[in-house]
Amino acid sequence: MLPAGTPVSAGGGDGQAAGLGVNALTPSRAYLNLGTAVVAGVHSAQYRIGQAWRTMGSCSGDGYYLETSLRSGTFLIDWFLENCGGGASRHELRGRLESEAASLPVGSGGILAVPYWGAVMTPYWDPDARGCLVGLTGAHRAAHIYRALLEGIALEQAMVTRMIERDAGIRVEEFVAIGGGAESDLWCQIVADACNKPLLRSRTVEASSLGAAMCAAAGVGWFDSVPAAAEAMCAEITRVTQPSANRVLRYAELLEIYREIYPQLRQTYQKLKAFGAREL
Repeated sequence: MLPAGTPVSAGGGDGQAAGLGVNALTPSRAYLNLGTAVVAGVHSAQYRIGQAWRTMGSCSGDGYYLETSLRSGTFLIDWFLENCGGGASRHELRGRLESEAASLPVGSGGILAVPYWGAVMTPYWDPDARGCLVGLTGAHRAAHIYRALLEGIALEQAMVTRMIERDAGIRVEEFVAIGGGAESDLWCQIVADACNKPLLRSRTVEASSLGAAMCAAAGVGWFDSVPAAAEAMCAEITRVTQPSANRVLRYAELLEIYREIYPQLRQTYQKLKAFGAREL
């Protein structure tokens, strides 16, 4: 039980707190959590609904986040490292694959990954969807698949972000990346290129915790408002990954192919579910 007189401040969900933690309180700056799931949020002054996002309240008490969610983020990368590593330690294997994958061209030598290992929320909302790799040949190696997984997640983010921009009539100018995946320079570059947006990284490791602290700081009167706390307390940006013009064009071509895959597989997924249900 809290002692009488203890200040209590309202907070919010971890994603929305992260948005506050990186001071993403205008549509131009979106937060991008490259965590177990990949969750991104774009601030909107108005309440909006759309297929490509779920609408969540902002911890600032003013406005909303149009939030996209892909269940397979670093979960997918860890799954690959654990199950396809041939006995190597995860740390050793990740370092080797990062280096090898960085030398590969856009498109991973002709492989496309649809990263629905945990079904799909935005934008299709299909619990029967599953992940797939398209284009495998005998010439491909582990590094090709590793890069394809990173690219698939990035292409998915590019797709839903463009849907938000189109349907909500707003423009995202930059992402601030948080979460464990933000430690990968390769992945950050791929996301920047696929989305055609600068990707910022700060000293903040736990942006959600920092956002909650901002709510508390405003609640006890250290700042006049939560946005004022966010402005004053957000961490310094230490790295900016700029998109490469040539790779942006290549990823734009690849995105058009990527968009075609799930709609063509939707009925296949449904048939596989029905088949599996008859196993017993």
